[in-house]
Amino acid sequence: EVEILWSPIIQWILSSGINRIQRALAYTKTLASKTPKVRKLSSHKTNIRIEVDSNVTANINIFPGVKSLVHTIIYGGSTMNISTAKYPSPSSTSLKQTTKPNISFHAKRIELLLNNIASSICTFEDISLQNFLRRADENDLNEYTSKKEKSSDVNSDDLATDEDGYPSKEIFELEIGNMTAKFPPILHFGEVIDDFALMPKALAVGLNQLKGGQKKRSKKYQLMTIKCIIPFLDMSLMCHDPDAEHSTPTKQTILREEFRICFEAAELSIERNTPLEWTQSQLNALDEDDSSTYVYGPAIKGGLICLTVQHVFCTLHPLNLATPLVRIDDFAINGYLHLAGLSPVNPGIQEAEEKSFLLLCHHNSSKVICAPSTENHRQCCCYGVSLPSAGIPVKLYTDSRITCGGLDISWGPIMKSCMPRFKESIKKVIPPPKSSSSEVAPEPLSWWDNVRFFVHGSISVSANHLSFCWLLDSHIFRDRSIIFNLQNCVISHTVGFFGVDASDINISIPGTGYDMSVHPSERDMKPSVHLPHSTESAVTRGRHPLIYIPSFKTEIKFVWNMLLPGRFSSDHHYIYKKHETEVNSIENNCATRDKFAPFRSDGTDIEVDLELLGSTVCDNWVALRIDCLPWFTHLNSSMTYTEEDEDKAKPFPEVRSAAIKASTSKLRLATWFADEEDFDSLCLIVKRVNYYATGCGSKEIVIEGPVKAALLDVTEFKHEENVVGDVEENYDVMDMEYAASEFGVTQNENISEVDDHSSQTDSFPREKESTPFLKLQQLSSDIEELDYVVVTGQIDIRNQSLTRMLAGCRDATKAATAHENFERTESQNFAGLDRTTWSILVSRLKLLWTIEIRDSLMAISKDLIYTIGFMKSQKRQLQVLSGDTSSDPDHSGESSRDTAISLAGAGEGVEISLPDPQRTGIAMND
Repeated sequence: EVEILWSPIIQWILSSGINRIQRALAYTKTLASKTPKVRKLSSHKTNIRIEVDSNVTANINIFPGVKSLVHTIIYGGSTMNISTAKYPSPSSTSLKQTTKPNISFHAKRIELLLNNIASSICTFEDISLQNFLRRADENDLNEYTSKKEKSSDVNSDDLATDEDGYPSKEIFELEIGNMTAKFPPILHFGEVIDDFALMPKALAVGLNQLKGGQKKRSKKYQLMTIKCIIPFLDMSLMCHDPDAEHSTPTKQTILREEFRICFEAAELSIERNTPLEWTQSQLNALDEDDSSTYVYGPAIKGGLICLTVQHVFCTLHPLNLATPLVRIDDFAINGYLHLAGLSPVNPGIQEAEEKSFLLLCHHNSSKVICAPSTENHRQCCCYGVSLPSAGIPVKLYTDSRITCGGLDISWGPIMKSCMPRFKESIKKVIPPPKSSSSEVAPEPLSWWDNVRFFVHGSISVSANHLSFCWLLDSHIFRDRSIIFNLQNCVISHTVGFFGVDASDINISIPGTGYDMSVHPSERDMKPSVHLPHSTESAVTRGRHPLIYIPSFKTEIKFVWNMLLPGRFSSDHHYIYKKHETEVNSIENNCATRDKFAPFRSDGTDIEVDLELLGSTVCDNWVALRIDCLPWFTHLNSSMTYTEEDEDKAKPFPEVRSAAIKASTSKLRLATWFADEEDFDSLCLIVKRVNYYATGCGSKEIVIEGPVKAALLDVTEFKHEENVVGDVEENYDVMDMEYAASEFGVTQNENISEVDDHSSQTDSFPREKESTPFLKLQQLSSDIEELDYVVVTGQIDIRNQSLTRMLAGCRDATKAATAHENFERTESQNFAGLDRTTWSILVSRLKLLWTIEIRDSLMAISKDLIYTIGFMKSQKRQLQVLSGDTSSDPDHSGESSRDTAISLAGAGEGVEISLPDPQRTGIAMND
């Protein structure tokens, strides 16, 4: 066996010993001859090869800092080759320069153990590393010179060169066969990251002190290519399994995977062929703080990045690989990505402070040398280093594009219970916040402020297929969910802008009608007794296509409101700048001052421009099956609803004001209740709908004419829907997702093809060219002109009363008086209720009315009102289970309701409240 011990302390000792030996040899040479001979310096190369046999196990103990101990075990042998060259310096006849060594390393298997934890943390198989220099080729030099500002010629003083004076390029290649990492809950991996970040700084300080007063050579820019290939990468965050601990009588700790992410066929490439001045200019362009031209550095990491991954799987307990949290296919990132902070040379940056950092003594592997009382190995040997720290964080600047073939996301209420454990696991793998003892740790930033603080630039995400699954019950019953499917989705983001473009949007819900025979308050919500749904045996795998949108486009512009007045959302560098006017306040109130207060946001103002476009094949469709709507307010009996903490952070920023402009063309809506064999359906056909909402609360809906409504026989559509859901019971999840995503039609399909394929009821949907919405399109197109029940012109809907609109036509004095009287009357009659009045203005109304039409419309309206009432009862029951009844709108102002008319008939329903005419003096006509 081979055992190696290393730490920064040993590196200091070795460097110090070598330095003293070299000085002694030089002094000895001066004593041997007073007139040394002048000899001509020559070039020579040195090659070193270290090989460990396959039957030898190598153990390496590394002490990077004061908190970490890394035990590396190499199995199956390893090989390392090191070559370097020395050549005469072109600027001196008596000095030599040494090239950067070329290193190649290969090992069969490597295991990493951290902090004396018995199980291995990381495992690498077939690891191969190569780091060498070669001459830069023509493409590398052309890319570099094309971005030079002053001249197109390569200046040898700017680029690092080889021994012959030609520009060189460094190649770093890392290839790992398989990599597995499991982080147990007792490991604080963030502290390990802190120690490894400190180690190169400590080495640099020690080596610079050994060099003494030697003059430093100016560092030249090194062209570089970084490549990394990992066929399979599996990382897991472990935690204690509370269920197993209660069920197992033994005291053995049982762990489970709280979070897991897997990468298949991952390849990373980073090109660094850009001049420093061009990189500085690009970082200033990506930084939204344009108040000054900043200098970034001294170290700027990253470059032109290209990352490709064939498959990505991400799970979060209780989800698994069968139903993952995120699944991505053909993932790729292309563009510029830099990690950099502001350089201390910028004017106005706070001065760096000397901070002391301890280093772990390398005697810790020996119990004889170290005192037994020092369990944490912190008092054995006093080694340390003082480093300047200005508190300037490293931030991400990017101008990149993310593409993926498929993106599937699963989420639901069942995931809320696992979030506290997931947050605790994340805290252990990220470095802890750094705060001095004289300073109170500030409150953490919200997640959106963190993104604003650390991420800058523009990014776009495109997916050929995007699917979002909202789990209603357990993840085991994934078909019991609401699924959103999009095709050709493009999401773009820049400072203050967010845009989404997509096509073929499908929203589907479970195809089984919801059981509304039992009131939500009477359902037994004991998960230990009942299945995830009380009518589990009646819920089939069939799905109902609810909404189809051929083309979708939205643009969102937003402006952040700051917590402190006079601050700007773009000034993210303000925190670590010097402010002369605040020196006294900082000194007097240093312990309570929130350094992030100038950057914290207090809500946002948004402007939304949304457009839903139809197509030549199929319009925008809403298939409103009434008996399926309660799935949107479904109560999950497999989880426990608890009262939410008032101090809990908000999941999203608060919208202070919203201006919305939305429009949809060629909209069709069909509604029916599929509880009986002969069910009535109403179809509404709209040419265009425009919606306007301003930040001051004004809202208006304009429905352009003609607006037509007719009774529609959707029996054929019901049959088409059953065909989509009637498949084999053992079909996999991919087939179910495909069925949900194929409810819509594509642009190249033809309506004339429906009749040829509508009879094919024995095949899976991917073989069918007819789809449910295409069938609805044909059925609604066959409606005769004389069959329309209602035909109107334009319809205007506003959140203003007719009195207020008419008052606007009079003179200013009378309008103000009328408005004041109207407001006083409303406040007296509707105290405690929402007094927003909506007015509906209709032009050219034509109505066709028969007894049959009346019965059909009354049946549809009765079913719809009852279903809405049932959904409201579900929401009330959810508030009761959560312990929150203060936000129930139906219980506010109960005493002011004088006359209540229940339209549902029994139990719950929609109630229309009318004021008492004898008390208010308002006449009510028959």
